[in-house]
Amino acid sequence: MESSKDMIWTIDRNNTVVFANKACQEILGWDSSLLIGRNFMSFVAEGDREKVNHDIQHAFNSDKQFQDYQSRVLNRDGKEVTVITNMVGQFDSTGRKVLMTGTSRDISARVQAEKELNEKNEQLQLLSSYLQTIREEERSHISREIHDELGQLLTGLKMDLAWLNKRILEKDPECTTKVKEMIAIVDETVKSVRKIATELRPGILDDLGLIPAIEWQCSEFEKKSGIPCEFINSIGDVEIDKSVSTGVFRILQETFTNIARHSAASQVQIELFVQKGVCILNIKDNGIGFDNANDANLKTLGLIGMKERAIMLGGSLTIQSKQQAGTTISLKFPSKN
Repeated sequence: MESSKDMIWTIDRNNTVVFANKACQEILGWDSSLLIGRNFMSFVAEGDREKVNHDIQHAFNSDKQFQDYQSRVLNRDGKEVTVITNMVGQFDSTGRKVLMTGTSRDISARVQAEKELNEKNEQLQLLSSYLQTIREEERSHISREIHDELGQLLTGLKMDLAWLNKRILEKDPECTTKVKEMIAIVDETVKSVRKIATELRPGILDDLGLIPAIEWQCSEFEKKSGIPCEFINSIGDVEIDKSVSTGVFRILQETFTNIARHSAASQVQIELFVQKGVCILNIKDNGIGFDNANDANLKTLGLIGMKERAIMLGGSLTIQSKQQAGTTISLKFPSKN
């Protein structure tokens, strides 16, 4: 006991310390002899005192034993020390529990490291969320510039070519043919510009909201992939924040990309509904699926990015899949971020 680096102590039913090893002095700063006879609760941090006292008394009067019990104690300087404790009872000849002996290990460094790690993770999530927001704003800006500025220039060019075509229609048939070809090229370029602008940031998402944007995306997916896609909307008139709508829409787009590339599915079903005040988007395909138990399948950058985006929305994303039995992605998210 004396050679242990962990605090070993014994108290009676009145919380009086009857034994303390040398490690108590090293961790608490009190000579072990000065601890004996004092009330154990005087060394427990004030914020934990009531709970620890209740749990110890409950342990005295029941079969309960402390296992990996985390609490905070005070050293001689008043500094809090986080310890993890295991405690067992000692009985008298009548079978009554009269003493409790505990072993407490100082885990302050570990708790501080975990706290710092959590803070770093929170900072990284905030940074990631900020970068996502900035990226969406840039995409929206570029989309508008492409659609408005470049679209107007191309429209003006087409009008000039049409004017030129009328002027040379009878004078130079060969030039007329060439001008018509140029007009056709401009028309195709206009279509490409609109397509690029829409892929950068669908205007329907900003103008009409999430539900019409999902309907449009389902239609586009079906056209491009040839895979029938059914959208079941049971959400009603729930108002969804713009930032949340953007995140949900991007997750849907990434899921469609994965289905088209990897699933070999012949059918996709999208369902949007509300359950206990939480919005849920289920995306189900009947493709080849994969082994859900294999973590490597769940650690691709695309899936990790989807889960991170869900967390930034204040929600969560789960993936259920079986080989030859399809995949279901379930996104839970609040209506407001």
